[in-house]
Amino acid sequence: MYLHTIPAYVYYIRHIPTGKFYYGARYKHTEKNILPEDDLWKTYFTSSKKVLELRKKDGNDAFEYKIIYKNLNTDECFKFEQRIIKENKSNPLCLNARYFDIDKNKRIFSVFGKTLSTKGKLKTEETKSKMRKPKSVSHRQKISETQKLNGGNGPAKHSLETKNKIRESLKKNPRPNKICPHCNKEGGYIAMARWHFNNCKEKK
Repeated sequence: MYLHTIPAYVYYIRHIPTGKFYYGARYKHTEKNILPEDDLWKTYFTSSKKVLELRKKDGNDAFEYKIIYKNLNTDECFKFEQRIIKENKSNPLCLNARYFDIDKNKRIFSVFGKTLSTKGKLKTEETKSKMRKPKSVSHRQKISETQKLNGGNGPAKHSLETKNKIRESLKKNPRPNKICPHCNKEGGYIAMARWHFNNCKEKK
């Protein structure tokens, strides 16, 4: 039994002039009693900064959009979203920069505009040397701006009102804890995926 009667949903957005596309999942509308069909591209236009840039340039009419999955179970919506991103991540037109690999319990992402294929590659000594050098004021400013465009660097600072809303949302849509098969530690979905399973220190 779920705590709401309006389903969460997964959507597909495509920028018609370029063919670039984006997948996302939406849950917040359930708290406002808004149906998915009355929400997507009417009150909600995705949280993607890349989509926002294209909207500012060409307007909302330059996109096609559709709801591709609905479910009262938010976890199932999350899984569907992540799997469809995984299936399309190698397409150069895909705007999704990161996803959570459900099967491997591991988050896959790109950092500061790099492609997914660059993650994990060894850096040359010349590159390491350049990275160690003190950065100019303008360089530090560019890094700060880039970090903001990619979701920031570190935890967001929320107001007390926002924190309370987050708590209420988590109460309505709780995610079950996960248990690491290597150390048997139990914890939250995201934290466990980050530090355990394939990344567990006790993995043999």
